Amino acid sequence: MVMKVAIVGAGISGLACAYQLESYGIDPIIFEAQSAVGGGYNHVAAILQVFTRSIKDPLRYEKYKYDIPIQPTAVINKIIMNGPTKKSIIRGNNLGYFFVRGPEEGSLESNLFKLIKSNINFNTKIDDLEPLKREFDYVVVATGSNQFTKLYGCWQDLMETWLKGAVILGEFDPNVLMMWINIVYAKSGYAYLAPYDSRRALLALMVPYIKKDELETNWQTFLKIENITNERVEEFVIQHKSGNVYPHTVENVYFVGNAGGILEPFLGFGQFHALLSGSIAAKCIVEAKDYEQEIKYIHEEFMKMLTFRKALDALTNRGFDFIVGLLGFPGFNKIIYNTGLNVVRYASWLVDNAYNRFWGEKPLR
Repeated sequence: MVMKVAIVGAGISGLACAYQLESYGIDPIIFEAQSAVGGGYNHVAAILQVFTRSIKDPLRYEKYKYDIPIQPTAVINKIIMNGPTKKSIIRGNNLGYFFVRGPEEGSLESNLFKLIKSNINFNTKIDDLEPLKREFDYVVVATGSNQFTKLYGCWQDLMETWLKGAVILGEFDPNVLMMWINIVYAKSGYAYLAPYDSRRALLALMVPYIKKDELETNWQTFLKIENITNERVEEFVIQHKSGNVYPHTVENVYFVGNAGGILEPFLGFGQFHALLSGSIAAKCIVEAKDYEQEIKYIHEEFMKMLTFRKALDALTNRGFDFIVGLLGFPGFNKIIYNTGLNVVRYASWLVDNAYNRFWGEKPLR
């Protein structure tokens, strides 16, 4: 008898799960609330190698372990870090990857969509999992939201942020990521510029601990302080919710991607681990493995990221300038970016035990 699997959500974790299931000869039924994969807006996201250091190259790992041929838009070979008054430039042959995300051709979602042959029921919003739980052997929730993990009592809030993004026009180096940190407009968040190509880039501001109606003021302050005058051709506003999920399975339901808490609370990255969680869930379903155990290391890495988040929340602009200056110091720079050192593991321990001793500042809220 062929196993019946439903996937709720056709984002990157849901599509990765479908692709992996198909490799086992199982064609899942996918339900997607939108009219196409990728959601309603385009943007550029990054995977930074320093945050996946336990895995040498995330894209090679995906290909080797799960046979998913992921193609980035570009390789990142330079990161420009702008503090309130200091600036550092980090160079390397492969600091990470850029990906276009969203509905447009060439996006990560559209490329994953081309890899699968399973049926996707578009414009189909699932608000109740119970009928699916009865009809299917397994249900994989890949909605990108905490709707169902909250409903099942699995979700614990960690951080909520509002992000405003804009596609801007100009001349850009497709291999350079630019970032800004400044409490005046970002609190303990950040702004970044990630190119689509040499003529278009995503400019985004991510601010934690504010209300939606406060975001525009922060955005305008950011543009003014950093003197950004590029033409903006489209804008969007989204909310990110980072949470701790446990357990990641309830009866025959598996939670993957952001629905499973796979959005790290430090900088809000998560696409690599979202892909992994979808692939791992499929493997565990077919091979009857313990999903909780298989994704344990992801959870542990994210708890270390939470330590960094707490440290950022405690800093003033003086502290941010110190960090930017430290990142630009050649010896420190080389240790972080040009060795195999698991920076997240060791630095989180150091920060957890020492940051309040140096700054002694209370978290921002």
